[in-house]
Amino acid sequence: IHHPEKLPLGKKRNMLNELARGEYILCMDDDDYYPADKISYTIAMMQKHRALISGSDQIPIWYSHINRIFQSRSFGPHNILNGTFCYHRNYLKKHRYDDDCNLGEEKRFTDNFSVNPLQLPGERTILCISHSHNTFDKDFILGASTPVNAALTDIVRDPLLRNAYLSLHNATHHQAINHQAIDQ
Repeated sequence: IHHPEKLPLGKKRNMLNELARGEYILCMDDDDYYPADKISYTIAMMQKHRALISGSDQIPIWYSHINRIFQSRSFGPHNILNGTFCYHRNYLKKHRYDDDCNLGEEKRFTDNFSVNPLQLPGERTILCISHSHNTFDKDFILGASTPVNAALTDIVRDPLLRNAYLSLHNATHHQAINHQAIDQ
């Protein structure tokens, strides 16, 4: 969907929620990887647990500049990250994004992290892709993350998609690497 003017992220998300027609709404970022069964798995789990909102507070992140996957630390049982959100249409009756927000939009949408979301395993919801053109720089959480014993090639099976991600590997050669965080 094209909009002629630059809008804050919260306003964009609210506009998209108004345009959505389904019973469930899933948030996905265009540069992250999602498992093939993400939609069916997420909705089945929400129906099983009668949840209005679900997501993950701990996610795997592939850092393109070091070609390694790390699991982010837990942000708490009431915290879920927007790229993992799925919510029932009824959730929107009482919840909106802050129209003026450009970063950390989860806070307002989850009433300052007071809602009780269904926590799903991060590896079932997303493989976040950290690269030099991200809106949000994920390098600052690397030091508090745990290495994952898997490679990008283990998770992203499609060769064209995998090669597109791997092309990002050398895209940040000018950035300093915090080796202490990597060699855990």
